[in-house]
Amino acid sequence: MHLSNSNPATWLPDLIYTNGRFASKLALVCDDTIAHLAGRDEVENAIRLKGRALLPGLINAHSHAFQRVIRGRTEYRTASNKDSFWTWREMMYSAALRLTPEDVYDASRMAFLEMALSGITAVGEFHYLHHAPDGSSYDDPNLIAKEVVRAANDVGLRIALLRVAYARSGYEKEVSPEQVRFIEKDPEVYLKNVEQLIADLDKGCSPGIRKRSSDSSGALANDRASARYWVGSAPHSIRGVPLNYLKEIVNYAESDGFLSTCTLLNSRPKFPPALKSTADRPSHCWQRKVYLASVLPLSMRFM
Repeated sequence: MHLSNSNPATWLPDLIYTNGRFASKLALVCDDTIAHLAGRDEVENAIRLKGRALLPGLINAHSHAFQRVIRGRTEYRTASNKDSFWTWREMMYSAALRLTPEDVYDASRMAFLEMALSGITAVGEFHYLHHAPDGSSYDDPNLIAKEVVRAANDVGLRIALLRVAYARSGYEKEVSPEQVRFIEKDPEVYLKNVEQLIADLDKGCSPGIRKRSSDSSGALANDRASARYWVGSAPHSIRGVPLNYLKEIVNYAESDGFLSTCTLLNSRPKFPPALKSTADRPSHCWQRKVYLASVLPLSMRFM
């Protein structure tokens, strides 16, 4: 939780969820962020929240905030119109090719505001809109990423900006015109841009943002996290990232104590190309050829 001013405040609900259970007679003490819990008798001038229970903020672990603009436009199922992952993807590509950095900020801010209003206080934003609509690079290769972080900051949401690595449209495929905003073919360029984003966000840290200690979380080493935002890498998938490219990202993550995550597959028709690409099943590929167990959280979704 982030307050709009630096004045301490104390809330006294009927119940607070802590240590795996609801407890009474506790107050929540905040300054710029949640500071600590205190006994009801230890605080003065507490704001009474009668009939209320306070819970920790929720985490949205997988977001694509710009897709807020296509909500309600893709999920129809009638006798003459049956949408699927593939029809959804075409609508998503259509939006991705038209949005300006300012549009992405507006869409992200709306999505993050709705998250905050529903009790979400932190978001993992999988960000892959890197380039201009024609595929050319902006002068700042992280321009849109920074707009997304700005949107989260303006709403008061903590954000893990997971910068997606997307090297190709598929195994032995030319880059699709619909994906030109996503592609960074060279892993050195991708990692350089990740490092630049970290450096630029560090410069933008205000005095009010308190750095975490390096031992606060294994995923947030070397003071890479602020109280409000941090950066991670996200190789898109075996389909989207060749094995050698993926290994470079993983080596970087391992050597730098860096947060990284990846999706194995997100639709059944993509399985045969992924199998051909690596000569192995996706899950076996991770275990036998890359071994990511300690670094790379994986997800597999079939649609």
